[in-house]
Amino acid sequence: MFYIIAAIIIAELIIKREMEEHLDKERLILKDKVLLNKFHNKGIALSYFSKYTKYVKILTTTVIGALLLLLCYLMHKKQSKFFQLGLSMVLGGALSNMIDRYQYGYVVDYFSFNFGKKLKQIVFNLADIIIMAGGAICIIAQLFKKGK
Repeated sequence: MFYIIAAIIIAELIIKREMEEHLDKERLILKDKVLLNKFHNKGIALSYFSKYTKYVKILTTTVIGALLLLLCYLMHKKQSKFFQLGLSMVLGGALSNMIDRYQYGYVVDYFSFNFGKKLKQIVFNLADIIIMAGGAICIIAQLFKKGK
């Protein structure tokens, strides 16, 4: 599972560096449905707590540490590969964003959807999408586990 985490981190760091260095203005892609637009997020999701960057770093580092311990425990027990996959995705995305926090002091977000006034204002990065997908996989894995 650690190779999944590493692949996500490497891919996101490459993409974010490209966005930081080469995205000078907004660009529409995918038939004008996706807007590329660089945004520096000092907080957590939706820029919450952006005035408390020190605490955001402490909180995210603590949560990531706990999730890494959980993944190591689950791998040792050889339980729920599907849950481990979801957890690995969450960790890969979260670690990528955490690296940004420590390297730049903010997370590099770079795309939004070009429809709906509110949705257009929410800027994501690939790590955010991977975290959401990984969380969904974890929930599904737990629902099927409880059904047995």
